[in-house]
Amino acid sequence: MPRGGVCAVVEDGVPCERAARNGHSGLCSRHRAKALVRGRLGELGLSAAELAALPRVPHLYLHKSVAIRFAACEAVGAASDASAVALVTAVLGRTLRATVSLECVRAVYRHVGHRLARPVELGGLALDDATAERRSPEYVGELFYSRGGDWSFAVTSASVYRACTLGAKHPTLSLEDALEVETFAAVRWSLGCTRLVVADTSPLAALPRTMSTVNAVALLRMDAARA
Repeated sequence: MPRGGVCAVVEDGVPCERAARNGHSGLCSRHRAKALVRGRLGELGLSAAELAALPRVPHLYLHKSVAIRFAACEAVGAASDASAVALVTAVLGRTLRATVSLECVRAVYRHVGHRLARPVELGGLALDDATAERRSPEYVGELFYSRGGDWSFAVTSASVYRACTLGAKHPTLSLEDALEVETFAAVRWSLGCTRLVVADTSPLAALPRTMSTVNAVALLRMDAARA
């Protein structure tokens, strides 16, 4: 079923993840151009009535710290981070759409594996290394690919890596945080994610509002105020 704000085209069984543009009949710019060239806009595009009937689901870019906090709570039983749990639960329930970087997927795998093997007195489950290594990718696969969550995935380009290292982009941030900020900036228009949401204690929460950055607690408060 098409989703509000997301291109309606499905190619070889894979839905397009790009944002649908206003006035493009529910299609992204790329697929609308192809449909026009091939004379198939009426077939592939959506009517005004179909567009109006689509559910409008908010679309956010989640910093990997949010996914890590959720995974630590769920997979390892770490102290609950209510805002991270609320956001990812909404993604899994498909009332919120989230884009994450592919580095986020790997970061959750590393963190969960580390916490599974960590001693109990240090907040882990004290599993042997082989068991922790087996369970960590299984958990990540389920979280991002098997549980029906409304996820999309952003690839961090070579030019972003170059800008954040040689170009000294965001010199006050760690390389990991700088990469997340620039990956969000690179994909926000093509994928349609409106805000970069960070964990509550992340230094990214102090970035200027022009970066469209908000911490998870503040986001939930804004949503509650609008309700």
